[in-house]
Amino acid sequence: MRPSTGQYLQTVARAMDLLNCFQEVSEWSLSELARHLGLSKTVTFRLAATLASKGYLEQDPVTKRYRLGARPIVLGLAAAQRLDVREVARPILQRLTDETGETAFLTVVRGLQSVCLDKVDSPHNVRLTMQAGGVYALHLGASNKILLAYLTPAKIERYLQEHAERLTAEGIVPDALLKELAKIRHQGYAFTTEEVTPQAFSIGCPVFDAAGNLAGAISLAGPTYRLPWERLQELVDATRAGAAEVTGRMGGVPHKVEGVV
Repeated sequence: MRPSTGQYLQTVARAMDLLNCFQEVSEWSLSELARHLGLSKTVTFRLAATLASKGYLEQDPVTKRYRLGARPIVLGLAAAQRLDVREVARPILQRLTDETGETAFLTVVRGLQSVCLDKVDSPHNVRLTMQAGGVYALHLGASNKILLAYLTPAKIERYLQEHAERLTAEGIVPDALLKELAKIRHQGYAFTTEEVTPQAFSIGCPVFDAAGNLAGAISLAGPTYRLPWERLQELVDATRAGAAEVTGRMGGVPHKVEGVV
């Protein structure tokens, strides 16, 4: 909503519009900016020169094209550090459950364990749920396995070593698990059935913060009888979109999808 006339500074608004040009295109010439903004080259030059003097823009000394300076990055990181992933994710979890009818979860890594930070339960009588605050192993279930997949190689190796006896007892071969984690990273989501709860499925996608670090995972889960094959892509897309929105609100960049269902 635009402020009242007495509160509105056109020059500041134009400067913000100019900065917003760099969200999708990394470099602009002065003429390109002027045409895109519908301003004269003189006005555009004054705006760009002022922003450059304050560190918000940089101008290539050879091509004379403009790009973002360091100042927006510093401000963005400062804002992102104050964001709480649970607060950011809560309305998106609610919307996912409203749209799909399945339980939506937010899980995070604490140490080398998965913690359910928040959830919105399905309205159905038959539903899958986890205890908010509950602690779970990272190698079972999409909401947990997606977290394991995006840990550093050193942490994954440490997890495998610390859980070697349990993995052996459960018939899980480390090399096979590593291949599955690589597949998860390639396609950008995890999908499992009956790994934690009989006759249940789960789908998980990663969430990243402004620094590119893993901030958590968004997942959907429910009984397998409500998941005919043709519905799988719909739920994967919904989970992926939810995780991407949380990532965006955290100042991060969503996972680039390389694979498909």
